[in-house]
Amino acid sequence: MLRPDPWLAVSWFLIVPLVLTAGVLCPTVVRRARAARRADAATHLAATCTTSIVMALSLAVLTLGYLACVGVTNL
Repeated sequence: MLRPDPWLAVSWFLIVPLVLTAGVLCPTVVRRARAARRADAATHLAATCTTSIVMALSLAVLTLGYLACVGVTNL
């Protein structure tokens, strides 16, 4: 479990959900949070929206980084 080899192997059961998360869910969360923040910027909702945006972008970057590592390792 602590060796990198199993984590960097091509597993479609892991790659497909990660691609869907980074390509569909994260942009959707960012779009909706930005719209909510614009609609109600004066209340406490703005901080929650900013947190959601940061978390979604972080997840997308980490996911794409992981997929890049898998791609480089297996090419």
